[in-house]
Amino acid sequence: MTALNAVDPFSRTGRLEALVQRFEARGASPAFSRMLQEYHDAVGIEDAVRVLELGCRTGTVARAVARRANLSGRLLGIDRSPHDASP
Repeated sequence: MTALNAVDPFSRTGRLEALVQRFEARGASPAFSRMLQEYHDAVGIEDAVRVLELGCRTGTVARAVARRANLSGRLLGIDRSPHDASP
């Protein structure tokens, strides 16, 4: 069995809710927000025509990118686990 065919560990209900809460709490952390802002400033994310986040989990980073005032490009977040990513 390859890694791509492996059972999704995030599909287990009890563990999924705990992970989602952890990812969302991290995304709401002021320290995490500052780190993301500094990183996005350094890479010039507003100049991007397209932004792709692979392994977006619950989308905390993708949402931070989308909130950037001058972002005019397109943003797509993809996660292997259908239990994490949402439309």
